[in-house]
Amino acid sequence: MQHAIGAPAEITSMAQTPDGWLWLGTPTGIYRFDGVRFEPYVPPPGSKLAHSRISELLVLPNGDLLIGYIWLGLSVRYADGRFEHLAQAGDQVRQVLTMTRDVDGSLWVATVTAVRRLAEGRWQTIGAESGVTGVARSVLADQHGQLYLSTDKGTLRLNRATRRFEPTDDKPNTMLVQSPDGRLWGGGDDNLHQVPTAAPRMPRPDWMNQAEGHAAGIFDRDGNLWALRCPIGLCVVRGADRLGDHLVPSRDATDRFDQPWQLGNLSTNLLLEDPLGNIWLSTQAGLERFRNSAMLPARVGGADGFYVLMRGIGGDVWVSDRRKHNVWLMAPGQPPKRHDEYQYVAAGRDWGLLLATSDYLDRRQGERVERLAWPTGSGKVSTHAIFDDGRYIWARINGASFVLVDGQWHKLTAAQPAVLTNVTGVTIGANGDRWINGMRGVLHVTQADWQRAIAQPAQPLRYDLFDATDGYIGEATTGVWDNTALTDGNGQLWFASTTGLYRLDPAKLWRHKSTPRAEILLLQAAQAHAPHSGLRLAPGTSQLRLDYTGLGSGKPEKLRFQYRLDGIDQDWQDADTRRSVYYTNLGPGDFRFHLRAVNEDGIWSKEESLSFSVEPTVVQSVWFKLALALLAAALLYLLYRQRLRINTRRALERFNLRVEERESIARDLHDTLLQSMQGVIYSVKAMAMDLPPQEPMRRAMDRTVKLATDALVEGRDRVSELRAEAATRLNLSDALQAIAAEHAGAAPQIAVRSEGAPRELHPVVHDELLLMGRECLLNAIRHAQASEVKVVLQWGERTLKLVVSDNGVGMPAEVAATQSKPGHWGLEGLHERAHRLQAVLGLETGAGGTEWTISVPAVLAYRRRASEAEA
Repeated sequence: MQHAIGAPAEITSMAQTPDGWLWLGTPTGIYRFDGVRFEPYVPPPGSKLAHSRISELLVLPNGDLLIGYIWLGLSVRYADGRFEHLAQAGDQVRQVLTMTRDVDGSLWVATVTAVRRLAEGRWQTIGAESGVTGVARSVLADQHGQLYLSTDKGTLRLNRATRRFEPTDDKPNTMLVQSPDGRLWGGGDDNLHQVPTAAPRMPRPDWMNQAEGHAAGIFDRDGNLWALRCPIGLCVVRGADRLGDHLVPSRDATDRFDQPWQLGNLSTNLLLEDPLGNIWLSTQAGLERFRNSAMLPARVGGADGFYVLMRGIGGDVWVSDRRKHNVWLMAPGQPPKRHDEYQYVAAGRDWGLLLATSDYLDRRQGERVERLAWPTGSGKVSTHAIFDDGRYIWARINGASFVLVDGQWHKLTAAQPAVLTNVTGVTIGANGDRWINGMRGVLHVTQADWQRAIAQPAQPLRYDLFDATDGYIGEATTGVWDNTALTDGNGQLWFASTTGLYRLDPAKLWRHKSTPRAEILLLQAAQAHAPHSGLRLAPGTSQLRLDYTGLGSGKPEKLRFQYRLDGIDQDWQDADTRRSVYYTNLGPGDFRFHLRAVNEDGIWSKEESLSFSVEPTVVQSVWFKLALALLAAALLYLLYRQRLRINTRRALERFNLRVEERESIARDLHDTLLQSMQGVIYSVKAMAMDLPPQEPMRRAMDRTVKLATDALVEGRDRVSELRAEAATRLNLSDALQAIAAEHAGAAPQIAVRSEGAPRELHPVVHDELLLMGRECLLNAIRHAQASEVKVVLQWGERTLKLVVSDNGVGMPAEVAATQSKPGHWGLEGLHERAHRLQAVLGLETGAGGTEWTISVPAVLAYRRRASEAEA
């Protein structure tokens, strides 16, 4: 028996739906229970209970839940979660006692005032005109299609042909129940009798005992009668369906729960049996559960503790209580036999003895003594349990479990270390499996898992745990010096615990094979969200909690869960028995939560999942990030433009400075050297005029004047070039054409072409490009061995390009790689001039010829107006 912690008080009705939820009706509303947690039932949005005071719950085979109230009304919660009121205030359905659905689909309801029937959406009252006499208490539709009604005058059965109720007996009944073989029973408190039926026996449907709670008693699946108020508490009549047709639970009870320490409250209300064979008992204080237990108590006189077990020569079980110094002989089905002549019994292998000190262990076999050392590094050993399982010696050494294998001690480990704490008993079953009695309960280790643990001591021990949920109360008895676990001659297992003795028959281990079901209950973020498809959470949600549960397990406390959130968890995460998981630091996006459960038998549930998405905030949205990227790109572009503008301005300043320097040089040449030279010429010419024409000196002086005049003219031309304006300067295309004309007689044919509208060039750019084009053209004429040379001047809006190409042999590979030639400065001059112009100099050369490309930004190449220059 187990008390359900957290249960609501004063449970007035119970029912269990096929999905595993246990529904509880109370004066404060409806609760549902998954075996671990209670939660109030809230109808879907737009719906609500007619009243909070619930009088009756009934589950139909299809999973629909009918809800009756203390006051007016009747509702249904459909299996798919929908909610509807079947009776309104005007239908006068008041204080429902019991309900059933007939074979024709109509609903029969017994209330405190009348019997009501709902068919085709209409309510009708069933009274004396239909043969109903007395006050109705219970209504039941059986597996034969018969409808029965119990009253304070007896039991009535509906005659389908006449549509009237006919009496089957005249014994007052407050309830109707069926035994597993299909017999119908009626009665009340502490009194139950068989109701005669005309139909042949047919086993009771499995779902009937879970459909609703019963106020007086029920027959469980094994035919045992569980009865309330006999006269108080709970009575169990084992094998009641074989005791005749009249039962008095207080007289026939084989087990009683009528003491305050046995139940949470002795004011009992309802009984229900679930599909797993658990018996649920509601009391004024809460909820109790009785399970099929593998362990059966075996009580002996004296204190329930400090027991030691030993198997006798004939396979009997001997029990020693070290506190009372009493010894009993135990046998299944027989009362314990006390042996006052004994005070303490302990045994080792082959009826030998194990004697321990803090320094060593002696194994005594007759007169032979074998001394065994404790594990290395143990120091002074404190041990309270040493025993021999027939092949290995076990010892609890300084709180840890060790096994002696081939003369070496091995420490046992487990995933949950506490299960190997305070081990005081080990026994081997008939099939070679080992059973270990420890602090958390009894561990069952199969022979294969045991051999694996011996071969690989570092690996955790695999086991099944039998604890309070299996009927084993307390923990292994400590403070003893012998084994607290034993296998008798019949193969049954015996264990001594702090609460008494327990017996287990391995051949009759009760294991349900039902598949558990995992269910996601709630997603809690800024607000609670019921799970549904397309769930969208508010922008900025970064933390959330997911609540879930498991159903359909005989031991819900042992259900273990695994979960995984796609995008966050790389693999399944073990939650153990926790039923909530928290996530933090979530970002926006789509998520999918996966959940599965496994029961104590290793049976996995079907995987459940919930998809949801977290909406991005404004700063997390894609558009915001794109806007930031565009803004960053715009800033970079503006910085680039600003940098380009600064570099252009600096380059123009350098160009203008060069122009100013050239004009200054031209001015100085004109005002000094040329003027002085002009004076010298006039002086020499005047002296020559004083000499006769035939004088040889005069002819020499005339030649000198002519040479000086020619030099003066050339100087003035150079000064004019330095100060030349656009109106007098040849444009670049014509200048290149002139250079080509100078070499028209050379071997290659030279073609000069201009593309686009010519623009006025900055003087520095004009002169530098002219010199660079001249260098490229002369190199092609002299070295390329080409038959054709092309010069193309491209006037672009963004770039001015000068392209000089030939179809010659190309440059030598080493010259093309370094773009220089020792002892020659033409190529280096090209690069220097390109650098000064901030131009891009490109070279492509090979067997098909060579092509030079000189690209100058338009902002530097073209001469701009003053307004543009200021900008």
